[in-house]
Amino acid sequence: MKTIKFILSFILIAGTTLFAQSPGAFKYQAAVRNSSGDLITNQIVSFRVSIRDISANGTILYKETHSATTNAYGLANISIGLGTPVSGSFGAIAWGVNDKFMKIEIDPNGGSSYSLMGTSQLLNVPYSLHSEKSAGLVTMTSNQRDAIGNPYMGMQIFNVDTRRINYYDGYGWLEVTGVKQAGLTCGNPLLDSRDGTYYNTIEIGGDCWMAENLNYGVMVTATINSTDNGVIEKYCYANNQYLCDNSYGGLYQWQEMMQYSTIEGVQGVCPEDWHIPTDQEWTNLVNATGGVNNAGTNLATGGSSGFEAKMGGHRIPGTSGYGFHYVGQRAYFWSSTQVLSNNAYDRYLIHSDTHVYTEQQDKEFGFSVRCIQD
Repeated sequence: MKTIKFILSFILIAGTTLFAQSPGAFKYQAAVRNSSGDLITNQIVSFRVSIRDISANGTILYKETHSATTNAYGLANISIGLGTPVSGSFGAIAWGVNDKFMKIEIDPNGGSSYSLMGTSQLLNVPYSLHSEKSAGLVTMTSNQRDAIGNPYMGMQIFNVDTRRINYYDGYGWLEVTGVKQAGLTCGNPLLDSRDGTYYNTIEIGGDCWMAENLNYGVMVTATINSTDNGVIEKYCYANNQYLCDNSYGGLYQWQEMMQYSTIEGVQGVCPEDWHIPTDQEWTNLVNATGGVNNAGTNLATGGSSGFEAKMGGHRIPGTSGYGFHYVGQRAYFWSSTQVLSNNAYDRYLIHSDTHVYTEQQDKEFGFSVRCIQD
């Protein structure tokens, strides 16, 4: 039997979208691949979804099934809360009480022989669903919201300027629909609303940088080149998802990182309001942290700059024999500045070396990505 791989992509849809038609639901998207890494396209697949209370192994509060057809990009879309109920009531879930986890099972043949795909904690969705149950939210403008002296974590208001529910997460105000982080102060964590991941940030030389490697997208194996297929694809060192999630972040081919643009400073795979740094912005960073002869030590993990560059190695393109090199020894970072059509500028650091090196590398290599605020 082929093993099916997938990626969860949660989209909050409160307010004027689905909630206007079907209260208490949220969208789920999966990219489905077979064991060879190929997308399963234009095929009926079945999902079974369970909402668990407190932990990944907690009590099942609600269970439903769905039938969906993958599109030409291997993507399947369903609305959690609108499936065929198996047990429990979706509308009775107390989203504001205890952590909630979603278990996903799939039958790629469209039947009922489900295989476990994984269980993930719901982070953003419960806020939108819980807020629907909250009567009498205080209404105010953005200026009035920002003037609140000491907002408490979890505080909610209705913003009459944007017509969206806002909540305070302990670092800043976020909007439930779109989950756009309002007025990030550099040094506070950045929320990537696409998957709920937080990234540390650091101000260096007047610019606000991510202080962690980007880790967004679907993992593909080293033998697969990324394509313009509507799915953001990344590599994980040694084809090990754990190393992406817990150590080094993703490795990206240049074209995929740029999302098939050649414009310097494009958003690419970065979160909204952030972009891929240009070669000049990398130069500014290096100059602000000691120059090319000394910045290597300062930018590395534990260095004085706070940049925390991890030695995540790189992915090697097929012309050099697919694989990975230099984990724990070198850190490679793309810029958004290309050199002719096949190469682009990057920066790399070597463990225990004080220097920062600039090179022009083949765009098919997989390097780490740091984003910089617009």
